[in-house]
Amino acid sequence: MNLKGLSLQEQDEAIEEIASSLNIPKKYIHYDFTDTPYFVIQDRNYQGNNRLEDEDRLYIEDFDFKLLKKYTLFFIECDIYVYFCPTCIDVDTPHAFRFDGCVFYDSIVFDYLYLSIQSFIARHCHFLGDVDICFPFENDSCFEYCYFEGWVNFTNAIFKKDISFYGSTFNRCPNFSKTRFGGNINIINTNLDFDFFQTEEVIVSKWMEDSIDLDIKTHLSFVANDFRDSFRIFKNTLSKEGNLLDASNYHRVELYCKEIELDSKNPPILSREWIDRWQLFFYRHTSDHHTDLLKIISWVIIAIGIFGFGFFIVKYYQDVSILSYLSPYGVALSLAGMVCLGIFWVMGYIKKLFLFAGVGLISTLWIACYKPTLIFGAINLIDKTSRSGLENFILVLYTLVMILLLFSLQKTARKNSIVPS
Repeated sequence: MNLKGLSLQEQDEAIEEIASSLNIPKKYIHYDFTDTPYFVIQDRNYQGNNRLEDEDRLYIEDFDFKLLKKYTLFFIECDIYVYFCPTCIDVDTPHAFRFDGCVFYDSIVFDYLYLSIQSFIARHCHFLGDVDICFPFENDSCFEYCYFEGWVNFTNAIFKKDISFYGSTFNRCPNFSKTRFGGNINIINTNLDFDFFQTEEVIVSKWMEDSIDLDIKTHLSFVANDFRDSFRIFKNTLSKEGNLLDASNYHRVELYCKEIELDSKNPPILSREWIDRWQLFFYRHTSDHHTDLLKIISWVIIAIGIFGFGFFIVKYYQDVSILSYLSPYGVALSLAGMVCLGIFWVMGYIKKLFLFAGVGLISTLWIACYKPTLIFGAINLIDKTSRSGLENFILVLYTLVMILLLFSLQKTARKNSIVPS
């Protein structure tokens, strides 16, 4: 139906049909033709972003989805209790969906790929059930300032224009596997910046729910791979927009998923997947996959400190008189520094990583004062100093670890190489 230029009689007839379908009084429906003509379903006491009291909100418990074939509806401050599934009836191409300040108490399902949505506009909405939308979106759409409490699935969805999730909160990690973005995506101020343990918890939870509810004996690696594909798509889309810094954060979560996937496969020792698994483990702990500069600097200092302390212990067992070369003032300052670090850690002022980095820094300063060339590792093997086999082994092991750490340090520090090409 062409909504433009409806006569008053046609408006009244349409309002009568909508009210009957939704089982609500006609006084809550009015016709708006200022921009794109649509019918607004709202309480007349609506005050913009100020939510109404529960007793004043509109309850939608019936919905004939054939309305969507005839009218564009705009729901404002409504509590929707129906299982929102327009694909359960024959609707060729629904009009745009618009919701503001609504609460969905049941699931939303749009899962027929041969249908399409003109646009889906939702702002300040609360989705208590699952959201499963796999339609093509023809025009700009948005889910801004929304809260998604259940699972969110956009698998195979096609956003032909721009899509915005600005300011939205996802209680569970969304699935955007095989989603295509034709325009820009706005995911600023969302909570999609998961750490490793949050990512692992979400993947395992989804795997267990699928196994119980759907009786699908899917391997955990398949679920992890789906979530990895979601963050890969985010990364690639943001990279194309030139947003390299945010893209690097989603690449980091993508690598979390890859590590969880490899770990679930339990690959044979020394196989390619086994090596990849431990490489991901190493870079996650040392630099959070080249995104945390302070963390990798701390680990470089810790590595030097551990090496220095270990080298000193070996020297001490070979010659106890080495203690006579130590400055008593240096020993006192070192002990005082370690006591202060311990107090700061116990009081919660510093994290455990920085506690070890502080101790490592003290050890590094001792090396710098007495024999700074030791910091360069295996280079010391070419001088004429006589060393035991254990000392040479420590130098070689330290050098290999430092090569990995320094590679991660330079990659983390170089802004243009955060996101892989």
